[in-house]
Amino acid sequence: ALLEACIGRIARTKALGLLSLSGLPESLRNHFEPLGSLLHYEAGKAPVGECSYYRHLHEDPGMEAWSCAEIEEYLRREYRRLALGREIRTVLDAGETRAGASLLSADLHQDRHEVTLRPLWPGEDFPANLERHIRFLRNEGYLNICFELDLGVPWHVKLVPVLAAHRFEPGFILPFAGQSDLLILQNRDDAQS
Repeated sequence: ALLEACIGRIARTKALGLLSLSGLPESLRNHFEPLGSLLHYEAGKAPVGECSYYRHLHEDPGMEAWSCAEIEEYLRREYRRLALGREIRTVLDAGETRAGASLLSADLHQDRHEVTLRPLWPGEDFPANLERHIRFLRNEGYLNICFELDLGVPWHVKLVPVLAAHRFEPGFILPFAGQSDLLILQNRDDAQS
């Protein structure tokens, strides 16, 4: 009854859906689509999968999502599974370079040993900057490192090869959460074991 009341109120707004990033009780799961899961690591314990769920409330307006070779198959499969109409466009490397230093933001959750990194600027030092961030975060005890990319921003997708080289793997897509959808990647470095 509480879920139906929630949906009834939200469905009258411009909100396109409901999202739960931290799981749902078994009794509510059949009302939502599973987006995907991330592994949650704690020192001295086996990793536990945490599934995120989504419920679409209105007709999908469709949009474009940028991709590259490393994630194109994943995006096509997930968009088909979630029944989200997307025009997938491939970013091309035209040899352009980014001047200056790269800039990342970090959303820290110390109690869960968790951090989400987001790109603010893709400077030429991005690979070294990412490596420094990972090393620092690991030294500070952060076992769960995620990276958030907006699939509506072409230069975000150009960071994927560097992220893949640092063992970031796609976890799930958050529909309508940025200029397009957000892709959440998780670092699966052996240092977490």
